[in-house]
Amino acid sequence: MRDVLKELIEVRRRGDRAAMATVVRTWRSAPRPAGASMLVT
Repeated sequence: MRDVLKELIEVRRRGDRAAMATVVRTWRSAPRPAGASMLVT
């Protein structure tokens, strides 16, 4: 899995915009645990 911070640096270097999303809570079945992060471009 790619490091989110390194990917954010690359996105900004290209001049693109991104938002970072973080899972703060889950219940029942969830594809990722709390604390998981991703970039949305």
